[in-house]
Amino acid sequence: MAPPSQPLLREVHDLKEKKLAVAGGPLDKSWPLLQAFALRAGIDLKREASIVYGAPPLMSQKALAGETDATLTYWNFCAELESKGFRRAIAMETVVHGLGAKGPIAILGYAFDGSWATRNPTTIERFLTAAREAKEILAASQTEW
Repeated sequence: MAPPSQPLLREVHDLKEKKLAVAGGPLDKSWPLLQAFALRAGIDLKREASIVYGAPPLMSQKALAGETDATLTYWNFCAELESKGFRRAIAMETVVHGLGAKGPIAILGYAFDGSWATRNPTTIERFLTAAREAKEILAASQTEW
């Protein structure tokens, strides 16, 4: 999200030398995707921008206070910022298609405690199977939506 004060922030090149707020932390799924997209354009955001991490509500407050030039955050916080005049600088759809995706992408991830996962591999496999089956049902049936 870019504030009204950043009208020229529209492409990944425009993030160079900017202060970028990343909601969720360095491993949040959108951040590695944006970094990869930038690297394809010859930009190492970790080196060529100033990155700050934090919880989504904090990053929104920093954006509203004018403390950052752009904010990578979750959709519901994007909606709130848009209602206050912010706009999408680079859509994640643009990012994933720039990385080679051919169709619409739903970005979803799962996290498990490592020691719990080591002790419960069958449970994780059953969970992932159920999630895969649910996606297949949704992909094949308008009724289920």
